[in-house]
Amino acid sequence: MISIASPTSQRARCHCGHVDFIYTPSPPHTVYICHCTSCRHFLGAALCLPLIIHLPPSTGAKWEPDERLLEELQAYVFSPRLTYYFCARCSCKVVVRIGEHMPDGRPVTLWGVMVGTLDVVEDCLIFEAHEHVTDTIDGGLADALSHYAGKPVSRYAHGLYDEKLPDSSEPWRWARKDLPSSQDESIDAYCKCGSVKFSLHRHDERRFPAQLCLCDTCRLTSGLEMAAWMDVPTTSIKTDRGSGDENLDLGSWTDLRTYAALPGCIRYNCSTCGAAVFVVSDDKPDEVRVAAGLLDAAEGARAETWAAWRTDGVGGGEDAFRRHPTLVQALNQGMK
Repeated sequence: MISIASPTSQRARCHCGHVDFIYTPSPPHTVYICHCTSCRHFLGAALCLPLIIHLPPSTGAKWEPDERLLEELQAYVFSPRLTYYFCARCSCKVVVRIGEHMPDGRPVTLWGVMVGTLDVVEDCLIFEAHEHVTDTIDGGLADALSHYAGKPVSRYAHGLYDEKLPDSSEPWRWARKDLPSSQDESIDAYCKCGSVKFSLHRHDERRFPAQLCLCDTCRLTSGLEMAAWMDVPTTSIKTDRGSGDENLDLGSWTDLRTYAALPGCIRYNCSTCGAAVFVVSDDKPDEVRVAAGLLDAAEGARAETWAAWRTDGVGGGEDAFRRHPTLVQALNQGMK
C-alpha cells in the first residue's frame, strides 16, 4: 500500500487499499459532471459519469499528487489533454492530469481527484454543471440530478460555458411504463480503448433490469459516486469468443482484469483503460451484471428500450446515505 500523509486530512483511497493518500485542498470543491460519449465508455458508467474536482487556473489553486502515488498507478492517455491514473489491482480511477491554458495562453497542468475516492464529501461539494449533455441524446442523468443541496445544476450542450441548455421540460422518463422495447435484436457494447467488445441479444421483448448503485464497493472500485448496471442472462451475451449458449468463459478473456471485491463476487475491468465491464456473483451463475455505460444504444445513454430502470430508489443507498445523504436525496427526488 502507498500511503501519503500531510498536515491537512481529506482521505482518498481505492477499494483494495493499495492507494491511500491525503487530498490537501480545503473544501468546498467544485464538481463538474461530464456526460460525453468517451467518458461513458471509459468508465462503464452510463449515467453518473466522472465527478471530477477541477482546480481552475483563474483561482490560483494548485495541487499535485506525490510522484510516489503516480508510480503506483496505471496511466491511461484518454486524450491529448487528459491522462487518467487508476489502481492496477481494483481498477479504481484515482486522479486525472488535465492540460489547460491560462487566459494569456500559457499552458498549465492541473490535477483532479475522483470524488468517489474521498471518504468525506457531505457539505464539501458544489455541483456546478453538467457538461456535454447532448452527447447522451436522451439527457442521461442530467434530468434526474437537476438540483443538488437545493440549488440548480446548470446543463451545457457541449463544453463548460459553451451553450447553456434550458431547464428540462421533459418529465423523468425512466418511469415510463409505455416505452416499447427495441425492435433491434442486438446492441453493441465496448470500452473506450476498444479492447473489450461484445453484444447483447434479446430472446423476447422484455427489457433487462437496471439500476444505479451507490454502494461503497461500486464507489471504491470505480472512483465514481455512482455505478450503473444492467442484469443480463449469460445466454444474451455474445463475444468473438463465443456466446452464453456456448458456455461463456470470461476467465479466458485476456483483455479483462479480475478483482474479487467481495466473497463470491468477481468484477471484470478492461486491463488497458480500466473500464468497468462485468460483475459475476456465485449466487447468480446464469446472470451477468453489465456496465450500462458501455452500451451503444441509438436512443441514448439510458438505453431505455433495452434497460428497465429501477425508479423507486438507488441501490446501495444505505452506504451512500451515511456518506453522502444530499446526493441520495437529490436522486430520489429526481427519479420520482
